[in-house]
Amino acid sequence: MKKRIILFMVILNLAVLAIFTTVSFMLANFEYNRITKSTLPFSVMQELIMSMIPFIIILIILLIIISLIFSSVFTKKLVKYFESFAKSLRETIRDKDKSLKTGEYYEEFYLIIQDFKELSEELSNNINQIKNEKQKIEDIISNMKEGILFVDNNFIILLKNEIVAEMLSFPTGATDNNFLMLCRNIELQDAVKGEMQNETETIVNYVTNDKVYMAFISYVKSGGVVLLINDVTELMRLEGVKRELFENVTHELKTPLTSIRGFSELIAEDMVKDKADIKKYSKLILDESNRLIYLINDILMLSDFENAKTIHDTSEISLRAEFEKELAILENQIKEKNLSVEIVGDARVEASEDLISIVIQNIFDNAVKYNVQDGSIKIEIERFTETGKTRFAVSDTGIGIEEKDQEKVFERFYRVDKSRSKKAGGTGLGLAIVKHAVSNLDGTISIKSAPDEGTAITVTL
Repeated sequence: MKKRIILFMVILNLAVLAIFTTVSFMLANFEYNRITKSTLPFSVMQELIMSMIPFIIILIILLIIISLIFSSVFTKKLVKYFESFAKSLRETIRDKDKSLKTGEYYEEFYLIIQDFKELSEELSNNINQIKNEKQKIEDIISNMKEGILFVDNNFIILLKNEIVAEMLSFPTGATDNNFLMLCRNIELQDAVKGEMQNETETIVNYVTNDKVYMAFISYVKSGGVVLLINDVTELMRLEGVKRELFENVTHELKTPLTSIRGFSELIAEDMVKDKADIKKYSKLILDESNRLIYLINDILMLSDFENAKTIHDTSEISLRAEFEKELAILENQIKEKNLSVEIVGDARVEASEDLISIVIQNIFDNAVKYNVQDGSIKIEIERFTETGKTRFAVSDTGIGIEEKDQEKVFERFYRVDKSRSKKAGGTGLGLAIVKHAVSNLDGTISIKSAPDEGTAITVTL
């Protein structure tokens, strides 16, 4: 560009110089003739000069036209270049994958073009960084299990994740962004309004869709309120279970301790003098002490299962051999009730012997305890080669369980017939322990029963 401008200026200057040189030469010639008393009249010289004026004017006009054409062409080309450069700059800002196109730039604009290029790259990097940070924040918010919502001072929702709509029971397909219009919970509305005025932190517990939620409401200094909502349904359920367990444990421990204390006071105060009575009460104290020990051991065992504190070694076990072992232990009780026991089949499993023993002991023990006189027990063991699973079922002809109680028998301290269970010496934790032991063995347990017809418990490993 610089060379073109210099060339144009040289031509223009030469043309102007030629005009002025011609005129000057003519004037100088005229002055010379006048001084030397030339016979050429002044009027003739004047006419000669006047005759050259149109030529000079035409020459100047031509020079102006040429300069205008040159300027127009150059200006259009320059404007077109900067329009192309501006378009490339906008595309680079919008799309990080595109680079700034400078094309064939003019030397005079080199520094400006370079500054624009560096500025474009820096701006593009900053925009990409902001986009990445925004995407990270959106990914974090969308994957949060907690609901998050931000409203401004006009109660307009500026930010929320998907789960918060369910937690706040927003109407399906609602397009309104006003929190007060979408949220139907008056307590939450009042809490958010109060937060706008008091600028303090508030915690609100509320129930919706059979779930319990805890909302933490905080004021933001820049203006607005943030709600962080947690689903505490399971936490509240566990709190209830923990409270119920504590009450049950307290009751179960209190019963044998009260008996032990009462019998001990009778003996200590010499209120029982007969040796036979002393022996009788001592036996009762021993029985209640054993019951207390069994109860404590069962509670500790159940706690270990729930907390997964114990790591069990595995080995190959014969299920039939384990049942036969338990059969030998309960031989006296089986004879007392004149029960017939049948074991069908056998299978070997790779599992923890301790866990298998706990499962078989509790199930078989219940089949004996709650069976009727002259009843029967049938144990069926089967291996499914196509699935690799093993199943054993223990069926008895005992008192049976009503359908409404069948799911509850696996709960802690649940007894279908409390008086009969107490007489049989049960703690109410046996099947709860079995359920956790089977779960640790990656198995399943099911029950099928009917009152006065008996019970069948099936375990699949």
